[in-house]
Amino acid sequence: MVAEILTTDIKMIKTANAPCSWGVLEFDLQGEAATYEKVLNEIAETGYTGTELGDWDFMPTDPKELKDELTKRKLEIGPFSRESPVRY
Repeated sequence: MVAEILTTDIKMIKTANAPCSWGVLEFDLQGEAATYEKVLNEIAETGYTGTELGDWDFMPTDPKELKDELTKRKLEIGPFSRESPVRY
């Protein structure tokens, strides 16, 4: 009974990240900004499964190309989903 209650009370919070966390939207950035490929790879490698698009033209603007880039990394746009167990 206790185990059943504990497992049914756990909900998942979904989180994501965004290109701005990699400094790609900084206007006074020293050196070169990270590419969208690097940003997507690192978002996926750190366990997130969602991302924002960032500024227009940072990510591919062709829907099929964007979908391909996200799919090969198992990422999605919204409803941002790094799942973490939380009780409430």
